[in-house]
Amino acid sequence: MELIFFLLIGLLAGLAANAIMGRRSSFILNVILGVAGAFVGGWLLRAIGFYPFGFVGTLLSAFIGSIVVLWVVGLFTGNGNRRVRF
Repeated sequence: MELIFFLLIGLLAGLAANAIMGRRSSFILNVILGVAGAFVGGWLLRAIGFYPFGFVGTLLSAFIGSIVVLWVVGLFTGNGNRRVRF
């Protein structure tokens, strides 16, 4: 059950980060992006002293991490100079 919850959080965070950053990815890439973002976001937030808990905290940390991952990937692929849409 935890694996399904983790993948669902990853999918939601990946979709939201792609929408904010103005990119399009496949379903599998969104899940991978969100899961990688969950690790990066959890590490970053814990490094500054914030410990997310619950569904919203986990989703927020995965979302922040997904945006960071997309930004870093964009730096290496040459797409890092895109503006963020709100």
